[in-house]
Amino acid sequence: MPRAAPGEVVGRARYQILRRLGSGAMGVVYEAFDRERGVPVAVKMLRRLAGDRLLRFKTEFRALQDIAHPNLVTLGELFEDGGRWFFTMERVDGVPFLDYVRPGEAGAASARAVSGGDRAHRSVQPAPPGAAIARPNGAAWHERRLRGSLAQIVDGLGALHAAGKVHRDLKPSNVRITPEGRAVVLDFGLVADVSPGAPHGDRQVVGTAEYMAPEQAASRPVSPASDWYALGVMLYEALTGTPPLTGPPLSVLLRKQTEDPPPPRALAAGAPPDLDALCSALLARDPDARPGAADIARCLRTARPAAPRERRTMDVPFVGRDAERAELAAALERVAAGGTEAVVVVGETGVGKTALAKQFCIDAQRRGALVLFGRCFERETVPFKGIDGVIDAVFGHLRELDDDAASLVLPREVDVLAQTFPVLGQIEAVAKRLVAAESAATDRAIDPGAGAPSSAALRAAIDPVERRMRLFRAVRDLFARLSADRPVVVAIDDLHWADADSLRLLGEVLRPPRAPRVLVVATSRPPPPGADALPVRMRELRVTGLAPGDARELVDRILGGRRSPAIRDRIAAETAGHPLFIAELAHHFAHAAPDAPPAVDLDQAVAARVARLEPAARDVLIGVALAGAPLSQAVVEAAARIDAATCSRAVETLRAQRLVSTSGSRRGDTVEPYHDRIRQSVVHRLDADARAAWHRRLASALAAARAPRHDEVMHHSLRGGDLARAREHAILAAGDARRALAFEREAALWRIALDLSADAGASDRARMLVRLADALVHAGRAGDAADAFVEAASHCAGDEAADLERRAAEQLLRCGRMTEGYALLRRIVRREGLPFPDTPRRALWSLVGQRLRLRARGLSFRERSEADADPSLLRRADLCWSAAAGLSFVDSIRGAGYQARQLRLALAAGEPYRVARGLALEAGFVANTGGTSLGRARSLADRALALALRTGRPDAIATAEGAIATVLFHAGCWRESRNHVDSALARFRDECTGVEKELIAMQLLHLSCTAMLGEVDVLAERLPDALRHGRERGDRFATTSFATGLGNLAWLAAGDPAEARRQADDAIAPWPEEPFVIQHALDLLAQVNIDLYEGRADAAWRRVQQRWPALARSLLLRAAVLRGLLVHARARAALSSAARRGAGAADGLRAASRDARTVARVGAPWATGAAGLVRAGIAYVRGDLDAAVRQLTGAIADLDAADTLLFAHLARRRLGELVGGDAGRAEIARADAWLARHRVADAGGMARALVPGICA
Repeated sequence: MPRAAPGEVVGRARYQILRRLGSGAMGVVYEAFDRERGVPVAVKMLRRLAGDRLLRFKTEFRALQDIAHPNLVTLGELFEDGGRWFFTMERVDGVPFLDYVRPGEAGAASARAVSGGDRAHRSVQPAPPGAAIARPNGAAWHERRLRGSLAQIVDGLGALHAAGKVHRDLKPSNVRITPEGRAVVLDFGLVADVSPGAPHGDRQVVGTAEYMAPEQAASRPVSPASDWYALGVMLYEALTGTPPLTGPPLSVLLRKQTEDPPPPRALAAGAPPDLDALCSALLARDPDARPGAADIARCLRTARPAAPRERRTMDVPFVGRDAERAELAAALERVAAGGTEAVVVVGETGVGKTALAKQFCIDAQRRGALVLFGRCFERETVPFKGIDGVIDAVFGHLRELDDDAASLVLPREVDVLAQTFPVLGQIEAVAKRLVAAESAATDRAIDPGAGAPSSAALRAAIDPVERRMRLFRAVRDLFARLSADRPVVVAIDDLHWADADSLRLLGEVLRPPRAPRVLVVATSRPPPPGADALPVRMRELRVTGLAPGDARELVDRILGGRRSPAIRDRIAAETAGHPLFIAELAHHFAHAAPDAPPAVDLDQAVAARVARLEPAARDVLIGVALAGAPLSQAVVEAAARIDAATCSRAVETLRAQRLVSTSGSRRGDTVEPYHDRIRQSVVHRLDADARAAWHRRLASALAAARAPRHDEVMHHSLRGGDLARAREHAILAAGDARRALAFEREAALWRIALDLSADAGASDRARMLVRLADALVHAGRAGDAADAFVEAASHCAGDEAADLERRAAEQLLRCGRMTEGYALLRRIVRREGLPFPDTPRRALWSLVGQRLRLRARGLSFRERSEADADPSLLRRADLCWSAAAGLSFVDSIRGAGYQARQLRLALAAGEPYRVARGLALEAGFVANTGGTSLGRARSLADRALALALRTGRPDAIATAEGAIATVLFHAGCWRESRNHVDSALARFRDECTGVEKELIAMQLLHLSCTAMLGEVDVLAERLPDALRHGRERGDRFATTSFATGLGNLAWLAAGDPAEARRQADDAIAPWPEEPFVIQHALDLLAQVNIDLYEGRADAAWRRVQQRWPALARSLLLRAAVLRGLLVHARARAALSSAARRGAGAADGLRAASRDARTVARVGAPWATGAAGLVRAGIAYVRGDLDAAVRQLTGAIADLDAADTLLFAHLARRRLGELVGGDAGRAEIARADAWLARHRVADAGGMARALVPGICA
C-alpha cells in the first residue's frame, strides 16, 4: 500500500501530510496539518490490508470513542482515502516514559525502548546489573516525575477499564510525557473489550513479551489486572533500568508462568520501600493478588506529581432499576408475540431515564430485538424531529446489510421517504430505487412538446397532503418490514421536545390493525403533549431517585476507595438517590481540597467547575448551553469569537470534563451540553443582558452558516431582541417546514411571522395569512384555516377577496360550521348577482329551473381558449363550481342547482376544461335521482371523459372517471363502479394537486361499493386509514361520512356495537341539528342498524319516527340510493318492532309493507332484493311460513345477482333455519363459510339488523 508523501492532502482535502514521525509493524504515524481547524495533528495510516489488520485498526480507533480522558490520547476521525485507511489523533509532543523518569539515561532508555507494539513478541537485551544506577545521589530515576506520571497513567487506565476495555500493550514506548508533565497513553491496537456481554476476544498471544502478564502470555482471559502487571514492569524498569525478566521472547513467556523476579531493591538499593512493595505486588503471577486502581493511587499519593492535576472523567455506572427493567422486558415479550406497545419513561432531569432506556436497549439486543435509538432536541430544525434520530438508526442498520437484504426492507414508496429523510438516500439500494423511480416517472410524464420533467418537479406537482400520507404509509411499511422476523425497539430520548408532526407519524406506525411488532420506549420529563392522541395508549413508567441501597452502591462505584464511608453516606442521603446529583457531588467531593467544605448543591458544584475553566472554554460552554440544540463547531467558533484551533482545544477540554458531548472532530460536527441539567445550571447564572447579547451572537453565527437553520436563527433573534431578523427567518423557516411536510410547524411559524409584522402593509399581511391558511388546511384544521382565509380577505379587495372568502366558506362547510358557511356563501354568490335559495323547497325549484334551461339550451358550445373566453363568465362559472363542490357533500339539492348553473356558464364561455368538469359533475347529480335518469347521466359522463381526454388535464380526466363510477354506483353495479373509482383515485393521487375534495369523494364511493358488496373485512381494513386522513385534514364531512352510514357496518361486523355507537356519536357531535344535511341522514342509518343489532327494536322505531320529518323536509330522499337505504332502514325498524308484539302489531306491518313498495320502486336489483327481505319478514310475523320462504328465496336471487352479498348470505342463513333438514343445513353452511371468510363475528346480530322479523 503506497505511503503518504509530505505535502499530500488526505481525508477529503483536510489533512496535509508534513513528515513521518515513526512506524510499527501495523501502522505509520505522520505529523499533519488540519486545514479545517488550523492545528497540527497526528495521522496514523494502516500499512497493508492483510488478515485482520483492518479490523484491529478500526478497533484501535473505536476503543476510545466513548471515553474522554486527558491521560488517554484523543482520537479524531477514521477515514478511507484512495483505498488507504487512516485515523487522526492529537499530536502529543513529549518524550517516552523512561526518558522522562530516568533523565540521566535518556539516550540509553530510548535505545532500549524498541517499538514492538504491533508484534506478538520482541526481544530486549537486558542492561548489565547496576548500569542504570549511575547518578551521583545513587538513583537514576526522578522520584517526583515517576510518582506523578504513574499516577496519571493509573487515572487514564482507570477510565479505560471503567469502559470495559483492557489495553494489552502498555509499555514505556506507548506512554509519552508532554513538556507540561501530562502523561498520555498511546497505541490501542491490541485493546480488548472485557465488558459484560461483550463477545469473547481472541486468545492469541499478542503484546510485547517483557510487559505481558502471565495470563496473557498463556492465552488465558485478560482483565484490568493484566494492565496493572504491565504497569508493574514499567515501574520495575524505571527503578532498576531493566525489565524484571529478560531473554528470548518465548523464554520470557514461559518463565512468567513459574518464576517471580527479585524485588526492585535487590537491584536498586535506593528504591523507595513503598514503590518497591507496590512493584512486587503488581508483578504477582495471580491476577487476583494484584492491587487495583484505588490501592495503586493511594500508594502513589505519598508524593503527588508536580504535573498539573487534570480532572478525571467519571462514568456513571448503571445500578438498580430491576423492577423497571422487568416491566420493559415483559412489554418486549408481548411485542415479540405479535403485539405493539408504547411506554414512556417519565421523570425529572438527571434521574436516570436515559440510562434506563439505554440499559434496556442493551437488554433487548441480547434478546435478539433490533434496537433503533434516537433523540429529540428542543429547537432542532429537522422535520419530524421526534423520529429523525430513529431514522438515522435505521440508516445505520441498512448500511450493514447487503443490497439484496436492504432491498427487501425498503418500502414501496421509498422516494418520499428519502425526500423527507435524505440520509436514507445514501443507502445504495435506496439510490438504485430512486434512479429507477425517476426514470419511470419521467417516462410517464413526458410531454412531447416539452422536455422530461425532473423527479423534483413531478413530486412538487403532487398534493402535499397526499405526499404526507404517502410518507406515513412508507414509514409504517418500513417498520413492518424491519419487524417481520424479529421485534423492533424504537427508543426515543427526550420525547417531550417532539413536535405534533412527529407524534402523528409515530401514531401511524403504531396504528392497529396489523401494526408492526414495535415497542416504543420513550423518555420524557412531563408526559409528551399529544401522546394521548396516539392510537395505542402510551403507558407511563415513572422513574424517581434510586433506592437507598442502590444510591450508596452508585456512590461507592464512582468514588471507589476515596473519601470516608461517612462522606459517601452523606452524598447518597443528600441527593435523595438522584443519579446525576450523586455523580456530580461525588466528583466534587473527590477533587475538593481535604480541608475545604465541598458544596452539596448541584448548581454550586457545576458553577465551581465552570469557574475553573479557561475563558475560551467557558465561552464555548455558555454558547452551547444557550443554544438548546446541538451546534456545529463552526457556529460555536463564530458565536464565541475565537479561532478554530482555540475552539478545538476548548471543546476537547469540555468533552474531557463531561460538560459537553460531540459528534466528531470536524468543524461541521456538533457539540451540545453533556446533560440538560448542565445547560440549566450554566444558563441560570447569566443575567438578562448577558443572555440577550449571547442570543444575538448565536443568531448572527447561525445566519452566517453555510446552511442556516432558520427557525433557530428566529428563536435566538427573538431572545436577543432583534425582531426584524426574527421575522425574516420565521418566514424562511416556514418554507422549510412546508417542504418537509411539517404543516403544524409551518402554521406555528407563520403565526410568529404575523405577530412580528404589526407594521406590515395590507398585501404582505394578506400573503402571510393565506400561507397560514394553506398550512392549516394541509394540517387538517379546516376551521382555523377558514378564519385565516376570512382575515386575509379583509386585507384584499375585488376578485382576490372574493376568492379567499370562497375558500373560507368551503372550509367552514367541511368542518361542520354550517351556519357560518351558508352565510358566507350566500354573501359571495349574491355579490355576483347569483341567487342563494334560503329553503330546501326553493333550492329544489331553483334546480328544476336550471335543469330546464340547460335542456333547452343543449350541450353544444363554441370552443374557446381561456384567454379568449369572457372573464366574467369564467369567474361566475368557477364560483358556481366551488359552491356546487362544497355543497354537494352536505346539501345535494343546493349543490345540484349551482352545478347546473356552472355547466350553463361554462358552455357559454366555451372553455373546454371547465365544460368537461361541468359535464362530469352534472352526470353525478343526474345519476343521483336514479331510474330513467341513469341513461342520461352515463351519456353526460362519457362526453365528459372524451372532452377531458382531449384537454389532457389529469384532474379533468380523473373527475370524468369518477363520474362514470358514480353513475355505475347509482345503477347498483358495485364492482364495476369500484374499478372505475380505483382508476380515478390513482390518477388523482399520482398526477393531480389541490384535489382534496375529489379524493375524499372517491374514497367514500369506494367504501360504499365495498360495503354494498358485503366485503366487510376489506371495509374494516380501509376504514381506519380513511378516518385518520379525514381527521388529519379536519374534514368533518369525511370523518362523519366514513364513521356513519354504510362504513359503520365495519364495527358491527367485527362484533363491536359499542364501538360502532361511539364512532357514530363522536362523528355527528360537531354538526348542528339544523339544517338537516346528508351527515344527519347517514347517522340515522348507522344508529338504526346499531339499535337493531343490539335487539333494541322499539328504540330503532322511535328514532326513525322522531327524525323522519326533518329528513323529509331536507329533500335528501330525492337521491335514489340514499332513499332506498333509509326507507329500507325504516321498514326494518318497523318490522322488528312489530315482530316483538306479534301479529297484532298491524300498524307496524303496514308501515313496513308500504316502505317495501317504496324501496322496490328504486328500480335496481339490489333494491328489489331488499324489498323482498322486508316482505319475507312480514310474512313470517303473520305466520305464513311458505310465503316467507318464497320471498326469501326470491330476495336471495336478486341480491346475488346484484352482488349485494352480505344481505344475500344473511338471508340465506335465515332461509336455512326456516327450511331445516339437509337442505337447510347446506344453506347455513354455505352462508357461514362466506361470513367467516369475510370476518363477520356475530352472524345472528348482523341478521337481526339487516334481515329482521325472521327468528331462528
